[in-house]
Amino acid sequence: MGKFHVTMLTTRKARWAREQLRFLAQNVRISHHRESTLVKRPLVLARRLMTSRTRSSIPVYWDRNPRTPNFGDELTPVMVEGLTGRQASWSPSSRTTFLGAGSILECLWNTDIQHAGEQTRVVTGSGFMFEDSRGWPPSTSVLSVRGYLTRKRFGKAASALPVGDPGLMLSMVFPQTDPEKESSGGILLIPHLVDAHDPAIAQLQARWPNSEVANTWDDPVRLADRISSATVVISTALHPLVVADSYGTPNVWLKVSNRVLGGDFKFRDYASVFDFEPVPETPDSVEKNPDALIDRVIESYSRPNLTEIQKSVSLSFRGAIDAIDELRA
Repeated sequence: MGKFHVTMLTTRKARWAREQLRFLAQNVRISHHRESTLVKRPLVLARRLMTSRTRSSIPVYWDRNPRTPNFGDELTPVMVEGLTGRQASWSPSSRTTFLGAGSILECLWNTDIQHAGEQTRVVTGSGFMFEDSRGWPPSTSVLSVRGYLTRKRFGKAASALPVGDPGLMLSMVFPQTDPEKESSGGILLIPHLVDAHDPAIAQLQARWPNSEVANTWDDPVRLADRISSATVVISTALHPLVVADSYGTPNVWLKVSNRVLGGDFKFRDYASVFDFEPVPETPDSVEKNPDALIDRVIESYSRPNLTEIQKSVSLSFRGAIDAIDELRA
């Protein structure tokens, strides 16, 4: 029987190995939106792997799920790549990394920080998941947060922080090819992953003959394109509503269950930027007069100071990329 050497991994090496396996699993799934054909996927993967530890790539943390990706979580790497033309490589939140869209701030307290005491993580537009979360995350530079409710929970030191979800700048990164065209996509229903199989979704779709159901795990750029061309977007998830606002598509929050993690907090936090308290529609309220609801959403749709907020979000987002580059220089 042949002999072989067994090398014991140190804790640090074992952690690095696990990170690489997670990186591989994630990037097998991700492909650049311009190169999404099956033929080009291996080339995209090879390029990502080659740039994963070089200065040309940008380390990004997002709450990833290789099996079922989530629209809101996928927006950050897509926008980083769209803005810079560089690869966004997933990085654990314990390292020097960029954090953007999503309710991901709690994770910054649950990591073994590689360089404790240094400002190694850069946050732009992130939010808390839970209403009772508090405090400034350790070893983190925060350039902006999602909304006023998250900012309040950071304490007095954050009183001047800009607010706004990074998803609001998606229309600046991927503008409509014909902004003057009239909406022709009808009603787009987008359930949160946890609501995808709720009977209420199929029942509501049946009430509107011109409606379609889209999934939050679809390609994020293609889903954004469908949102931009829809007449109205109805969603139980936050980021389809954020992206709809980015493109000026009338939208409404729908609540069919209590399954969405964090409850109403992230919806209220996001809407605070526009100075209104969101009230979700329910299957019961829709059933009373579904056509009247659509008319009301279209007629009353308004997002005050949207352009100014988008500019502020863009400035913070680009500043965070520059800050990461400086940290890695």
